[in-house]
Amino acid sequence: LKESGQVSRGFLGAATQPVTPALAEALRLPEPKGALVAQVEEGSPAAQAGLKAGDVVTAVGGTPVASPRELARAIAEARPG
Repeated sequence: LKESGQVSRGFLGAATQPVTPALAEALRLPEPKGALVAQVEEGSPAAQAGLKAGDVVTAVGGTPVASPRELARAIAEARPG
């Protein structure tokens, strides 16, 4: 903000949903944590990173994320680029 006069936030470009106990069992995950990718926007940072529907995001930059809300917060706090 100080440098550019604008607020910059990270943007993922993917719709996510919580990993419920039933989903964790179906996906053979050890625990119901993370964010299940439901949809990826074409050309988005998520698409460029290779994320696909059905992937489960469990960490961002080495920091664990337990829910879609935590994922959104971690991405928003990341420096764009």
